[in-house]
Amino acid sequence: MSGCVCKSSCIQDVCLHVSANHSFGLVEAENSLSDPVDIRSEFEQLVNVIPYPPALVRTVVPARHSRQIVKLSPTSPRPGRFPFTWICTYGDPLARHHPNARYHIPFGGK
Repeated sequence: MSGCVCKSSCIQDVCLHVSANHSFGLVEAENSLSDPVDIRSEFEQLVNVIPYPPALVRTVVPARHSRQIVKLSPTSPRPGRFPFTWICTYGDPLARHHPNARYHIPFGGK
């Protein structure tokens, strides 16, 4: 990872920002929506880098928050690469129904 590379990829109001220089790389998720999002990503290939955590994992990013997804360390002075794919699903898959909660009807009504 030589020089400084900064790149963003967005799906509507959810973005993954990638920044890298000679000593480390970061992948950070930014959620500008008013609801949480579930992000799943996967490395296509790792070249001269070691990720922490060891693989891109599924993570929930709360509404209007950012979260670091992975940090990469170089394994040699040669340039590193870490292309990956990602998808975003709206909502928190771990959310649970609360029997005493009062929910709004989503389409009209009272």
